[in-house]
Amino acid sequence: MRFLRRFAWCWIPVLAALASACAAPTGAGSPCLSQPLGSLNVFLETSSGSPPSVRFSGRVVSVERAKGGGAERIVFRDSAAAEYSIALDIPWVTSPFVTGRRYEILVEYIGGAPAASGLVVADSLGLVLAGASDQGIGAHVLKGLPSGWEMALGPTDCKSRARSRCYKSITNAALEVNHEGRGVSLWNGQSLLLDGYRVVCLTAQRVEYEGGCADAGLHAVSWVILRDEGGESVPALRGSRSRGDR
Repeated sequence: MRFLRRFAWCWIPVLAALASACAAPTGAGSPCLSQPLGSLNVFLETSSGSPPSVRFSGRVVSVERAKGGGAERIVFRDSAAAEYSIALDIPWVTSPFVTGRRYEILVEYIGGAPAASGLVVADSLGLVLAGASDQGIGAHVLKGLPSGWEMALGPTDCKSRARSRCYKSITNAALEVNHEGRGVSLWNGQSLLLDGYRVVCLTAQRVEYEGGCADAGLHAVSWVILRDEGGESVPALRGSRSRGDR
């Protein structure tokens, strides 16, 4: 698939620590033990820092992709010749921007530990890409999801994956995603096709904090919705399921 970095959609096979997620939801292979794959991060590059929210329309002038992965730098030019540059990093996913094509862009960024950020991209055909990293769905960014989409961090009976001086518990949960009445459930690192879109769950967890660790924040959710341009039918990941399978 053109937009995905050599990513076998049943976990990243080169990461042995994540291989267990393709097993049944019990024992060592349980989604309850799966580790997050990281977080989306996006912001508008300006001399005064990224604003909380910016919306613009423009054609892509250039896309610079760092060798070996890491953040991409995408430059847009609007109809008044003003240029906008965004830095975008989505673990294991390459953005779908095409030089010369026009897009409608929304970038939201709230600094902190961790920073929350969100992105919505559309073209003449509709939604191209949406994603966010936050301490809860809509907690700081993308309080309104793209039309037709709903999302929630589901209830969980998992035990805490970790505990430390700063965290009372870190507990995995399923990311519940609905599009116009159809839904899927995904755990850390999983993805599924839903109505022509690739839905990727990078992080889905509930975090309970101890006191006295102001800079120890973790993202509870990080997700991506990417229009599938390849027309390929990708099998559901084991451990992922449509809502009708329950």
